Amino acid sequence: MLAARGILTARGGMTSHAAVVARGIGKPAVVGCSAIVVDYERQEFRVGDLVVRRGDVITIDGSTGAVMLGAVPTIPPSVGGDLAELLSWADQFRRLRVRANADTPEDAAKAASWVPRVSVCAGPSTCSSRVTASGRCAR
Repeated sequence: MLAARGILTARGGMTSHAAVVARGIGKPAVVGCSAIVVDYERQEFRVGDLVVRRGDVITIDGSTGAVMLGAVPTIPPSVGGDLAELLSWADQFRRLRVRANADTPEDAAKAASWVPRVSVCAGPSTCSSRVTASGRCAR
């Protein structure tokens, strides 16, 4: 699942292992797509008359459950506009420090870039080390 850019399953539901793990590692997922018929021998799946073979590109929208054949242009998420202004007001008065879990150094850097003074747990959720915004471990 870590190597995948998204997860699509024919079985499962919102609380299935695939859904929970995908959500935890920030991957889009559509689980329990019962219209899919998987042919492991041919390394393809079918939805009605449509055949998707190994190596074909699909786009998964984990928010809506849509699965599209081919690549769909995407943009990275960002905080801006009114929300950024509101959060900047809150930053002036907050007393609590923000903590974010991150499973990879890339995720830790991303969290640190989004929130000033962030303390990030780098590693599996059982890891006791923390990486500060400066990138140093604060065990």
